[in-house]
Amino acid sequence: MARKMTLESAIKQAQEADKRVKEAENNMSAAKKKQAECWARVDEIKAEQEQERFNSLAKIAIERFGENVTAEQFREMLDTIMINDEVREYVDSEKARQNSN
Repeated sequence: MARKMTLESAIKQAQEADKRVKEAENNMSAAKKKQAECWARVDEIKAEQEQERFNSLAKIAIERFGENVTAEQFREMLDTIMINDEVREYVDSEKARQNSN
């Protein structure tokens, strides 16, 4: 009789372990889904911020040079601005700050 109780106990423990494994798998699946959603939101926010920066630069270019500025002229203006060491340092620090977030 004692041996039968041990077998029944072992079966019960195995079933409980199976149940815990199943719960852990479900939790892992939910966590991975949440992780993917969070990283998608991070990418979305980064894209929005990049678009805002681009729009700000475009607004400045239009205010400064009018609406007739071409893409090539705009690129030349940015290159000219970036020659300035202080501007370059600021841009690099902003990139580093954004990458750390």
